[in-house]
Amino acid sequence: MLDRTKRRTLIADHNFIVGRRAILRRCWPLLGALMLATFACAQSPPNTPALSSDATANPWAFSLTTSGYIVPGGQSYVSPDLSADHSTLHFEGRYNNEALKTGSFWIGYNFTVGKKLVLNLTPMAGAVFGSLNGVAPGYLFTLTYKRVQLYSNGEFVFDAQNRGRDFFL
Repeated sequence: MLDRTKRRTLIADHNFIVGRRAILRRCWPLLGALMLATFACAQSPPNTPALSSDATANPWAFSLTTSGYIVPGGQSYVSPDLSADHSTLHFEGRYNNEALKTGSFWIGYNFTVGKKLVLNLTPMAGAVFGSLNGVAPGYLFTLTYKRVQLYSNGEFVFDAQNRGRDFFL
């Protein structure tokens, strides 16, 4: 026979595990759809015909990335990121990235240097709006050698309503 303390611990552990499983069961279809949407946007169709000599190349490149977050005991959320590049210009829109219920719009300039060791750098300026309002300088950085890639992005958010809440992300 278990004493009261061990029994309470086992019941609490069981309820915690059952609760987490219920959260995952409810959120699994959403997470699966998000992963498929991101994968579909990243892949080109397998039977894409070759461009004819008369066709003009599309100067725009688009990318959609979505991330889903399950927060036990809190609000779970999705964070989409849509970017578009046109020659050296970079445009980006994000939601739920800097804060929940907050959007941001970015504009930047793409720099590329190197042949074997390739450095891609995009300094950006952003406007943040929603539950958090402000401006943010940021960057995208990729260093590539053959099939190995080092990636980083960052931003410093200047909160327009409370200077004490400025942060680096």
